[in-house]
Amino acid sequence: EPTTAEPTKTPSLQPSRMPSIPSEILCGEGETRHFSGGSIDILVQLSYSADMIFNVATTGTIDIDSIVAKSTASAATIAIDDDDDGMLTLMDRSADDYTFTITGSGEGNL
Repeated sequence: EPTTAEPTKTPSLQPSRMPSIPSEILCGEGETRHFSGGSIDILVQLSYSADMIFNVATTGTIDIDSIVAKSTASAATIAIDDDDDGMLTLMDRSADDYTFTITGSGEGNL
């Protein structure tokens, strides 16, 4: 059953992005969120297969303890930032939604 009134009869050579979730960040975009210790989840959509660099810039007195990346589809942990630089690189990832859990202390903006 088609989900649109008049579906395209031939597929596009350059398809549009996957549907997004309102709180989700698309690759290449940035967003500021307030942080006051504990943990926060950031949902990022990778629309195409690629390498992804997740870089957390902070203001205030935030100390990032860890960043954990998980595939939203499988909930499997993909990578952990173990050098405390606030950056996590995922190599050769497929198009998917990814959840980055940032854990730390202090207060400010991410």
